[in-house]
Amino acid sequence: MAATRPRTTTPEGREQRERILRAALELFTAHGFRGASLDAVAAAVGISRQGVLHYFPSKTHLLLGVLDLRDEETAAQAGQRAGDGSSLGDNLLAL
Repeated sequence: MAATRPRTTTPEGREQRERILRAALELFTAHGFRGASLDAVAAAVGISRQGVLHYFPSKTHLLLGVLDLRDEETAAQAGQRAGDGSSLGDNLLAL
């Protein structure tokens, strides 16, 4: 999704975007999408709400970024487990 791709190409910008995504993932997991505010995400990262909105123009875009991150991590884990001799059922349960 083009809307959730990084808006910056600097290493610092990519790192900040990653920190925002990880904080949002934790908060969305703990409190749900509606229960976690952009202010809470910003506070968890140590930046302002406007700082979050610099990378993600809306809370919905942030959620899409979190879902993309989760999908990337799941695919990486599946790839690592594919060659270890485990059954498909065991791999699915582990993911």
